[in-house]
Amino acid sequence: MTRIRFLWLAILALLLSLPVGAVAFAPTEDPTEMGPHLRHHVIDPEVQARYAPLLEAFEAEHGGSWEAVWDGVTGTPWVVRGSGIAIPRSVTASRQRLEAYLRAFVDRQPDLFRVRSSDLELSSIFFNLNVWYIDFFQTVQGIPVLQSRVRFRIKFDRLILFGVQTYTPVPDDLRPAVSREGAQEILQRDVAFHPRRDRIEAPGRLVLYPTFTDDEATLRLAWEIGIETFSPHRRWIGYVDAHSGQILE
Repeated sequence: MTRIRFLWLAILALLLSLPVGAVAFAPTEDPTEMGPHLRHHVIDPEVQARYAPLLEAFEAEHGGSWEAVWDGVTGTPWVVRGSGIAIPRSVTASRQRLEAYLRAFVDRQPDLFRVRSSDLELSSIFFNLNVWYIDFFQTVQGIPVLQSRVRFRIKFDRLILFGVQTYTPVPDDLRPAVSREGAQEILQRDVAFHPRRDRIEAPGRLVLYPTFTDDEATLRLAWEIGIETFSPHRRWIGYVDAHSGQILE
């Protein structure tokens, strides 16, 4: 039974994970497919045991029975699933009140979410078949963090599941040393950009791009730029480190 339960949690963790990102600079049919490579999550019993006290504290505060799968790199739970926390109908009847309720919930659980609610941007909120789906992403001083998510699922006015993918620590220096135009030139050289034929599709925005080792995640300030080439016809999304000028992969 324990093995079946753990497999079910692993499946939930997969469902709550991020869409597969394209390589850092590669052609894509869908320009929304962008960002670092998707990590392969490995469920390590030692990692689960290390963070078990956090789940026990959560159960002591909220009651009921809960299970979690933890990410040993970020120290956050991919998925937490349990008997549920009752939410007043007056809250679930309003998108605005529900968002405010969940932001307050995040701030009351700093060890689980590792982010302040003021650093979360709402990405989607909708209701379907008696379930509320609410997703946020992490920002740092207004800069979006790629592959970050905080997700909630509420069924019949009970919070039954949430998942967290946030990153700490955040960089101290968020001032780019490489200009947007400089990053564009770096990417143009990499794809043999032809100025008369090709075009910059997305001129560039600053993002925080996570890179990973086996036990650590590091956020790097980067320019995200879209380029369209016509021979061959491709749409590219590229990332350039805003401090070093390195193309990130």
